[in-house]
Amino acid sequence: MHRAEPRIVVQREFVQTKVPDAYLAPCGGRWRKEGGPAITQDFIDRGDVALAGLDCRDAQINKIIKWNRGLGE
Repeated sequence: MHRAEPRIVVQREFVQTKVPDAYLAPCGGRWRKEGGPAITQDFIDRGDVALAGLDCRDAQINKIIKWNRGLGE
């Protein structure tokens, strides 16, 4: 009696993943004022806007790194 050997079928599937859109959303615009900064508060406001943009970008990059490692949100 001849016994058939079990056969293993391997199928490769390539899945192209994409960074979630929420991680790529814009972080807000630049500070703008017609005529440019005129008073000290304008420079403070501009700095606050710039720092908020950097914080947003840092958070996005950290989320993308975590997502890329497969840890999810």
